[in-house]
Amino acid sequence: MKKKLIIAALVACLIIGCAVFAFNKEDSSENVKNLLDDLDSYQLVADMEITNKEEVDAYEVSVDYAKVDKEEYFKVSITDKAMNQTQDILRNSDGVYVITPTLNQIFKFEGDWPLNSLKPYLIQSMVQIANQEDVTISTKNDEVHIVSEVNYPNNSAYNVQEMFFDNDGKIKEIKICNTDDVVQLSLKFKTVKYNNDIDDAVFEVPSNLKSQVSTNSVSELDLPLYPMQIYDSALDSSNSVDVNGATKHILTYSGDRNFSIVQKILETPEETQTVIMSGSFVDTITDFGFYDGEHLTIVKDNIEYTIYSDDLTMEEMIDVLTSIQVVVMK
Repeated sequence: MKKKLIIAALVACLIIGCAVFAFNKEDSSENVKNLLDDLDSYQLVADMEITNKEEVDAYEVSVDYAKVDKEEYFKVSITDKAMNQTQDILRNSDGVYVITPTLNQIFKFEGDWPLNSLKPYLIQSMVQIANQEDVTISTKNDEVHIVSEVNYPNNSAYNVQEMFFDNDGKIKEIKICNTDDVVQLSLKFKTVKYNNDIDDAVFEVPSNLKSQVSTNSVSELDLPLYPMQIYDSALDSSNSVDVNGATKHILTYSGDRNFSIVQKILETPEETQTVIMSGSFVDTITDFGFYDGEHLTIVKDNIEYTIYSDDLTMEEMIDVLTSIQVVVMK
């Protein structure tokens, strides 16, 4: 009889233990899925690596988010480690601003950035992915593992996203792979703070920028630069023209998709300038630009690239311009 009681007690403990484990497992995943419910602010800092063909580019990305007077404010800073260059994108009640110290310019846009599409470094995007229907969520070794197919409109090679959270819902690591399961982007978070105090001044647009000098600026002698993605078209012509003292380099491609690319070096004004931009703001994670329905312009480093085409979609235009390598082919 005593032996039977001991066995019954052990079985009961096992059942209770399994129930507690299952509850904790479900509770951990719910912490992630419901993360935004009581989140009024957060701060993230991560090391980011992006695969570009056979190269891997290294960045540091920091994010500040806060609810201010019932509005959502964002500041995203991306530092290119190789070029010693930082670019900030800011959203406050006045609009969206791209702050570019290397050009001593501030570009102002209209639109609903950054919540208009997925951004790998935003908690809002992580929660959106965690709540998708086709998501796979598992818990192991005090870690919540989330895998889901994703759609980044301006990054066609970002197809599957893995996210790793601790049991309190704090993000630890993100990997985004293409259809061949090759990592295209990775984020390893080194600072994660939720509901912390953030000074409202963080979200103010500076009136004067502290000048930065890129360690890898492109010179006039390097232009034109050529895209790797050309959609089975061929280079038809390469010309240079002077317009108001500035040299524009024009590449014309023809074939299945006809398009032209215009490149020019942007001069840095002595005093900080704010430039009002027309068209839709385009964010490719590390570069920014605008699209007006007829052409797409992207600013990268100290170069402005504009692509014109009746045959390419906006996403294909982005693919062409972001495939441009700093390689002189002369």
